[in-house]
Amino acid sequence: MIDRVAEPAPLEPEALECRATRGGQPVVAARRPGGRLLPARVDESVSSEPGEQGVDRPFARHHPVQLGERADEVEPVPLLIGEQGEHAVLERSAPHLRDERVLLRCGYYAQQGTWGCRVSQEPAPAHADNVPLVAVTLASRADITLEAFERVAWRGESIDIAPEALERIDAARAAFLRLIEQPEITVYGVTSGYGDRAGVRLGVEERALQAKQAMHAAGSFGKPLPERVARGIVLARLANFLDGHAAVSARLATAVADLPDGGRLPSVPERGNGGSGEIVALAHLFGPLMEAFELGEKEGLALTNGSPGAAALVADASLAARRRLELAYRAFALSVEAFRAPLEAYDPALEELWGDEHETLALRRLRSLLNTSADGRRPHQAPVAYRILPRVLGQAERTLDAAERAAAISLRSVSDNPVYLPPADDRSDGRVLSTGGYHNAAAPAALHELAVSWADLCQLAERHIERIAFTRASSGPPSRVESLLHLFMMVAVGYSEDARSAAQPVVLPRGGPGQNDVTSPAFLAWSREEAAGECLDALLALLAGAAGHALSVAEPDLTPDLAHFRAEVGARFPPLQEPRMIGTDAGRLTDYFRELVFSAG
Repeated sequence: MIDRVAEPAPLEPEALECRATRGGQPVVAARRPGGRLLPARVDESVSSEPGEQGVDRPFARHHPVQLGERADEVEPVPLLIGEQGEHAVLERSAPHLRDERVLLRCGYYAQQGTWGCRVSQEPAPAHADNVPLVAVTLASRADITLEAFERVAWRGESIDIAPEALERIDAARAAFLRLIEQPEITVYGVTSGYGDRAGVRLGVEERALQAKQAMHAAGSFGKPLPERVARGIVLARLANFLDGHAAVSARLATAVADLPDGGRLPSVPERGNGGSGEIVALAHLFGPLMEAFELGEKEGLALTNGSPGAAALVADASLAARRRLELAYRAFALSVEAFRAPLEAYDPALEELWGDEHETLALRRLRSLLNTSADGRRPHQAPVAYRILPRVLGQAERTLDAAERAAAISLRSVSDNPVYLPPADDRSDGRVLSTGGYHNAAAPAALHELAVSWADLCQLAERHIERIAFTRASSGPPSRVESLLHLFMMVAVGYSEDARSAAQPVVLPRGGPGQNDVTSPAFLAWSREEAAGECLDALLALLAGAAGHALSVAEPDLTPDLAHFRAEVGARFPPLQEPRMIGTDAGRLTDYFRELVFSAG
């Protein structure tokens, strides 16, 4: 991957070309008449002669290539290489080009067996993002935070391993290799076989063959996990590496860190990932790397053992949950205003009476959205579904807080098996422990609790829709539009019951035969949480649509925040003036809500 091509403007389409391969791998050869190619790093040498000059750089990694030193140089231009035979472009607009963008296009030319790249200028799309790509630098596993996860997995940023970490990784690797040469030392999966062959001691040649055996475990299939989750798993995988606990080489650690920059990652099936640990899923993600890489002892096992999947799944769900809960506050506040519910159930005095920090937060967030000075509210108490809102939303806040804690701990946790403890004062070559660290029990529990919160909010949304749909301004038979409002509740029941099913707990399943007798259930739990979340997105869309219609009749004063939300809802789900198919509008609004939930901003 190239991420910087600097060229005096204006650019000519033929100003820069690259087409070269070496050892079957695409490399960059840059040329500009009369120009000078500057090295990306001081340890790289290039010719100082003008004309054609080249620097070998694998496309799988960001490396700056700079031409010229003028002030009007083009800003970073990232490139994503797709599969052979495809053209893939990810562009950045240069600020001085205003309405233009610089593209570096690459494609594989099958007949010539070469890659070709070309620079061109085109009008920039309205959504062009001018924020330069940056990298998350990891000096130790403590740097793998929820914020780092969001940057890498959701925003597409790169991963860099700090030089001191690479030195530490190689030092641990050297000590580990000395350790396993001691005849009295047995290391599961390295000097012994896997699973029920744990009692079989391997010779040197057998160790080399076993190093790649883990990639054959990729037996699951079907719908893949989102790309953002796969990127997050790669980041979480490095927690075992950075402080030497996986006993891999710095070369392998760097290759793993580079994976998200090499285009779309290998697909990881969402379902079918049974078995102890996460070997079945991780073999999909790291299998191509294992096949192409010259692996040493333990390195194949280190790629597929541990629980980076669980860490990434609970982190991904936590990020989505924060945004989803923000939507829930707005949709329910819109319902409170549409129903003209009294506000006693959200009074500040309840904060001290209840004495719960999460319910206090829910009370305050609701009040910030509601017009507490507006008249015309109902003179008697609202139904239960309105009065318990701060309690149920408070529980959702509590659940989200627990999920974020589980994610933060899981991301930086060493979960390898066997796990290597680098040299200490009493052990010059370190030692190895065989553990169950690959089984993350916190992540499935946190994901289940999120699913329960989404199911609870779905039930409340269904009750709110019922109240709004069956509250009529006149007596007599309902109008055709009022009858159509009843359909909101029918659809809501379907989604709320789906959410109820998705909220069933994941109890420890059995695993495979022999030693692998218990499954790690994080993937199962994530699928259920994701399903419950999708149901809530749909229910919130139905609720907001129904409330928006009711508000179009009553037109009460709304707070600016809620008025803006109502306008966004109305643009996608307009109030009903006459009968129409509401499913199209509800689907459009649901899609918009999901964009907000999974936005990288």
